[in-house]
Order: sequence, then structure tokens, then C-alpha cells
Amino acid sequence: NLADEPTDLEALDALERLYEQTERFQELARMLQRRLELADNVDERTRARVRLALIAEQRLGDRSSAIEELRQIVQEVPAHPDANEALELLQAASHRP
Repeated sequence: NLADEPTDLEALDALERLYEQTERFQELARMLQRRLELADNVDERTRARVRLALIAEQRLGDRSSAIEELRQIVQEVPAHPDANEALELLQAASHRP
């Protein structure tokens, strides 16, 4: 089933658009995880992780998953300015009552 394990990048793009437009954010996160598994390079992995972090934090309310994705980006690309800044902000927010 294509929706379960898409490997065709065009199909993956289409599913991501569909899930985003229909606000099916759990499914969108699953597709982004799949994209991450298929990524051939650091740029592709970073783009997928940035989107995953945003979806986790803003749409799913899962700050810990967002932080983990950002940590992975910083581990792979230590000078990534957006990931470093977002990571600092989320970590600070998670320590507030």
C-alpha cells in the first residue's frame, strides 16, 4: 500500500500535500519520517527534520519530539542557525512551569 510505505518521491510529495491540506498531521509526520528514511544527503534529512519539528511542536503539541528532531539536526549540522535557535527556545520553554 503506497500510503503505508511510499518510496516514490513524487507520490510522497503528493501524500504530504494531501495530509497537510486536510490537516492530517499524524499521517503527515509519518510521511516525513518516511522521507527521512529515504533521504540521500544531509540537506534532505535536515529539511525533513525541520518540518517534523514544526509539525510536532505546532500541530501535535509534542515538544519533546520537536526537541529531539532539532537535536538531530544540530548533531549533523552543528552550525545550523535556525535549528540552534529553535532548540534553545523550545528547551527554555520546556523548563517553564
